[in-house]
This record gives sequence, structure tokens and C-alpha cells, in this order.
Amino acid sequence: MICIKCRQKFNSIRNEEICEDCAASIEMTKGRKIMELPVDKLIIDSSYQRNLDYSRVRSIAYNFDPIRLGIITIGEYEGRYYIVDGMHRVSALRLLGIEKVDCAVKEMTQSEQARYFSTQHERQRRITWADKFKADVAQGDPTATTVKRVVADCGYRMICGSNKLRPGEVSSPKTLTRIYTEYSETGLRDTLLFVAQAWPYEGIAGRSEILLGVAKFIYISKKQGKFMMNAMAEKLGKTSTEKILSIARARSLRNLHGDGGMVATVLIEQWNVNRRRDSDTYVQL
Repeated sequence: MICIKCRQKFNSIRNEEICEDCAASIEMTKGRKIMELPVDKLIIDSSYQRNLDYSRVRSIAYNFDPIRLGIITIGEYEGRYYIVDGMHRVSALRLLGIEKVDCAVKEMTQSEQARYFSTQHERQRRITWADKFKADVAQGDPTATTVKRVVADCGYRMICGSNKLRPGEVSSPKTLTRIYTEYSETGLRDTLLFVAQAWPYEGIAGRSEILLGVAKFIYISKKQGKFMMNAMAEKLGKTSTEKILSIARARSLRNLHGDGGMVATVLIEQWNVNRRRDSDTYVQL
């Protein structure tokens, strides 16, 4: 079914004409009231909002045009006013010393604010996967909250959008969510624990290419009934993740972000070194 509002495909259960996200967006617009509010009373909720881009704020202030300012979307909760859409514009107003602004105000819980932020900005392609993940956690999305919990349980910190990782850091909520979706919570947990055990001092081990490859390697090994966490981590840990990626890149005509297949192949070959094909521990490609 094609949504008549956003023109995106969606699964219609009861012959609905609009998708769930558009329905939620429409529902959020009901009961709004236009109010002039003091700029210094408007709050940015960092639990779901993006980090403030100060260069963007300065640009808006430098090129300020009241006609193009638009309406600031506000969620009213427990007598306080939270910016749902427009934090860069409001920050520019503060920079310019403007004291009041027109706002569209609706009573919303914090989870409703996060849901509105996520659906609106994702449709407009103005937020990254990391932004969306943060908003999903704030609104209590079960997948996002589970992924975040597993990452923390395994002793990792999530550093979104960075390739310069230190040991114990992972960089991509999109990759972590994919592993969780394809291989279950256990698959994600085993992947993170395996990486921590095999390469405890290598920051590069937290990159997407390695995580996807390890997840697929574990899945293949388990499917054949040959997965051994400690023994495999000990042996594969003798080869650096940098070398593993180098071998995988040399063999691949494409980048390594796909499904982790090429990295998994390298890991299987490293594990099978000095093992006979008829051995109980030999993993088939």
C-alpha cells in the first residue's frame, strides 16, 4: 500500500490509506494552539534531540529573516515548554536577543515528543541514524532500548559517527540494530563479548565491518554446532583486526559494509588454519 500523505510504501493491516507514522503526525497536530512564548522559557530535551550545531545557529542568525522563521513546535508537559522542532531557530533568536516567538503548542508527554521528533525529521531526511536511535530510546522503542541495554551490559560505550574509536567503544547504532534484528539479542551479545575477548586493546574492533563480520561468523559456527567462544576468541585474537580488514578489503571489489560476509570468510579461514576438513571443529564456508 502507498501512503497518500508521504507516498511511501507500508504494510496496511486494515486497508488504511496512510501509514502509521503519518497517522501519528496528524494526531499530534490536533489540539494545537498558537501562542507567543518567551524564548528563555523554551527547553531543549537532550534525551531525544540532536546535538546543537553552532555553525548552523550562527548561519540562521546572520541571515535572519522573520518571514522564513516559521512556527516553533512545542510540547507542553507538566507546565514546561519543550522544543520538539526548531531548536536551532530558537538558539539563533537567543543569539540575536529576540525575547518572544510564535509557537504551536500541544500537550505531549516526553515519549510523544520523541515520537513526533523522530517521525517528522526522518521523513524530511534531516536526522542521522544516530539521531533517530537516540529519539527511539527516549520514546521507549523496544528494539532501541534493548540494543542500548545489551551494549551497556557488555561494557561498551556507543560513540556515534566516529571511526576513531578506543577499546570498549562501538560506533554505529544502525549496525548494532541490524545485528540484533538479524541474529537476535543473544547474537548481538555474543558478538560484543567475542570482540571484547578477542581484541580487548584494539579500538578498530568496534567498527561496523568487524562487528558485522563477527556476527556472521558466530551465526555460521553456531549453525554448524561448532561455536566455541573462548577457543575461537583466543585464536582469532592473535590476528589484529587491522590485518583482518586488510585481507578482506583486498579480496572484495566492493566496500565491506554489506552483510559482513567477506570479514566472516577471513575469520573462518583463520580459524581453520591447521585443522583437517573432517575435524569436529572445522567450520565450513
